[in-house]
Amino acid sequence: MQLKTFLITGASMGIGREPAKLLAQNGYNMLIDYNQSKLLAEELCTS
Repeated sequence: MQLKTFLITGASMGIGREPAKLLAQNGYNMLIDYNQSKLLAEELCTS
């Protein structure tokens, strides 16, 4: 199986959060980018 990686800017909150969760739950690797919400970005990485 080929691993896929994605980047969603602003994934820590707002419109990018749910797609990031969905892709991660389906086995994709992700890169998290945030501007002000470090805590929310860290929570997304551990969920």
